[in-house]
Amino acid sequence: MESSSLSGIINVWQSIGEFLFIEDTIAVSRTCKSLHDIIVDPVTHKVKISRFVVMHKENYARNLPWALNSIYFPSLTHLQYPPVIFNEYDEEDGRDLISAPDQKLNEKAVHSCFIMLATYLSLAHNLQYLSISGGSVMKETQDDTNTMKWVLDLLSTNLQYCCKLNTLNIFNGAMGIDNDRDLPIYSVAFLDAFTPALLKRSNELESLKLSVFGIPAQGEIEHSNQVLNDIFTAATSTKGLSSLSLDVCFDNNVINKLAEVSGRCADRHFDRLTSLVLRLGRPWPEEDEIAPPLQLVPTLKCFINCPLLQSIRLRVPQDLWAEKGSLRIFTELIKNKLHLENLSIDFGLMNDQDGNVFQLILDFAEDCKKNKYPCMKRFEIREIRSVSVVQLRKLMEIFEVCCGMSRQRLFCKDDNGTNWKISSRMDDDDQHFRNYTADTINLDWLVCLK
Repeated sequence: MESSSLSGIINVWQSIGEFLFIEDTIAVSRTCKSLHDIIVDPVTHKVKISRFVVMHKENYARNLPWALNSIYFPSLTHLQYPPVIFNEYDEEDGRDLISAPDQKLNEKAVHSCFIMLATYLSLAHNLQYLSISGGSVMKETQDDTNTMKWVLDLLSTNLQYCCKLNTLNIFNGAMGIDNDRDLPIYSVAFLDAFTPALLKRSNELESLKLSVFGIPAQGEIEHSNQVLNDIFTAATSTKGLSSLSLDVCFDNNVINKLAEVSGRCADRHFDRLTSLVLRLGRPWPEEDEIAPPLQLVPTLKCFINCPLLQSIRLRVPQDLWAEKGSLRIFTELIKNKLHLENLSIDFGLMNDQDGNVFQLILDFAEDCKKNKYPCMKRFEIREIRSVSVVQLRKLMEIFEVCCGMSRQRLFCKDDNGTNWKISSRMDDDDQHFRNYTADTINLDWLVCLK
C-alpha cells in the first residue's frame, strides 16, 4: 500500500477510533492488514483503544470479560468501570429495555470481572481518566469478604502504576445489599483502596469526584472513622486540583468527618481550583432521632481561599443551615470571586420566614449589579420555603434588567399547593403570578441565565 494511502487510513482511524465500541474496533481490525497493524498490538495481539467507557447492551454479561481480556491496557487513556450500557429506549412506554434478569446477570459479571480490572490496571501507564463504581461489586460480595479484601489490596497497589492519572471519579454505595436493614450502604474497604493513589498523585491530580452514599457496611463500622479521615485528608491535600466534587448522603458521621477534616485545613489555599461541588444529602429518616448534630461551617470555611473559582454548586440540607455562622461563612465563600460564572445552591427545603436567607441572595444580586462578579452567567437556587414575593420579584428584576440575565425559569408553589411555572418576569402568560397577593410563596427552582 502506498504511503499516502496508509497515512490517510491512519488519519481517518485517529479521527473515529476513539468513538467506536470495542466490538466494532475488533471488527474493523479484521477488514485489512493495514488497519490490523494499526489497531492490534503485535506482541500481545490485543486491541489498542484509548477509551473503554461504554458497551452494547446485547450480551453485556458475556462480553464484559471478553472485552477486558481483549484490551491492550497500555493504550487506554479513559476507563469507566463498569462501562455504561449503550441502550435503546422504548419511547412508547418510557421504560428501559434491560430486563430484570439481564440486569442481575450484568451485576454478577461486573463483580466477577473486578479482579481482572484490578490486575490489568498495573499496565495502564497512560491512563488519564478513571471512573469507578463499587455498587455492583459490593452487591455480590457480602459472603466473601476475604476474597474482596485481597482484590481491593490489589486494586490499591496497581492504581499507583497509573502514573498519568489526572481525573478520578469514585462512587461508593449501593441500595439493598444489607440484609438486616433496608438501607443504602457503602464499603469502607473499597473507599480505603483509593487513599494511597490520592496521596501519590496529590500534585498531579486535576479533577476528583468522591461520592459516599449510605451508611457503613456491617462489620466495617469500627474502621469507618479512620478510613473517612484518611481519604478526606488525602482529598483536601491534593494541591493541583482544578475540579473537586464531594457528594455524601444518608450518614451524619460522614458529613461530620468531612467537616472535621476540613476544619484542619481552613487556612489552606486552593490556588488552582475552578470548580467546587458540595452535595451533602439528608440523613436517613430512621436515623434522625439518634444522629449527631450536623456540621457545615468547617467544610465551607475550608474553601474560602479559592480565588479562581468559576463554578460553585452546593446542596445542603436545612438542618445544616441552622448551624450558627453557616450563612456568614457561605457569604465569605462566594465573596470576591471575580471569576465566578456559575452559582447554584440547593437550600434543602429551608424555611425562610424571617427573610434572612433571601436577603443574603439579594445582596449577592446587588453585587452582581455593581459588576463585582463580571463573569457571572448562571444563577440558580432551589428548595426555599416561605419566600417573600416582594423579594423574589426584586431578585428576578435585578438579574434581568441590570445583569442581562433575561433567560429565567421559576417553579414555585403557593400555600394551596398550586404549581406555578414562570418563564420570565415579564411573561404575559404569568399575569396571575405578577398579581399574586399573598406575602410568601414556596420556591422550588429559579434559574437566571445570560
